[in-house]
Amino acid sequence: MMRQLSAAFAVATFAVSLPLGAQTAPLSYPVAQSGDVVDAYHGQRVADPYRWLEDLNSPETAAWVKAENAVTMGYLAQLPNREAIRKRITELWNYPKVSIPYFEGGRWYLSRNSGLQRQSVIFTRQTLLGRERVALDPNTLSPDGSVALSGFAPSPDGRYVAFSQSEGGADWATYRVRSIATGRETGDTVRWIKFSRVSWTHDGRGFFYARYPEPSANTALSTALSGRQLFYHVLGTPQSRDHLVYERKDDPALFFGGSLDE
Repeated sequence: MMRQLSAAFAVATFAVSLPLGAQTAPLSYPVAQSGDVVDAYHGQRVADPYRWLEDLNSPETAAWVKAENAVTMGYLAQLPNREAIRKRITELWNYPKVSIPYFEGGRWYLSRNSGLQRQSVIFTRQTLLGRERVALDPNTLSPDGSVALSGFAPSPDGRYVAFSQSEGGADWATYRVRSIATGRETGDTVRWIKFSRVSWTHDGRGFFYARYPEPSANTALSTALSGRQLFYHVLGTPQSRDHLVYERKDDPALFFGGSLDE
């Protein structure tokens, strides 16, 4: 097994020759200022001089990250084989891709990518070999591709689909609902979902989902996850009126979810 893995790894690696100057010249990294934060743990003082970097929204952190990226991209730009590798990887990835069809709510669904699309487009068919149409094109969610489709759940009655989108690679997801017949959104919006799918009730009137409390301003990416709750959302109503089904105040760090069986 180890020999097979070694052989596979050898095939997958690329030979990259670095410019002579890049191999010998030292890189000039940005200086990270040292702070004076000290914590006490069980009588022991532990210095944490770079605590300031944990503030993801501070201008100092943003400036330091920008300077680090400039060093990295400046070095990579000198690699003579970088463009050849990019071109070859693009060629290898540029082929049509189709997912396995699945049946839900009286319809078939599948995703298709022509080759180099940022995200695969979801199609639907009334019959397995019938004519298909676009159910949802996630590439239209944002021009630059920063908004990703992170969930897609058709209702059992075949009338709606709940889909989630995540921005900038974050795990936070916002679910919206769209009519399958018209392609128009219903106005239902469910926010602050993380690591949870939606589970429709069989009548298609709503769905279960798990969420966390809304974080304070500018702390969405750094707030510790706590206080997970299971809700039921009824179509046509605001999220503020969703029904709380389950929570564990005695253990706020507990992770759980809810779904219906067949």
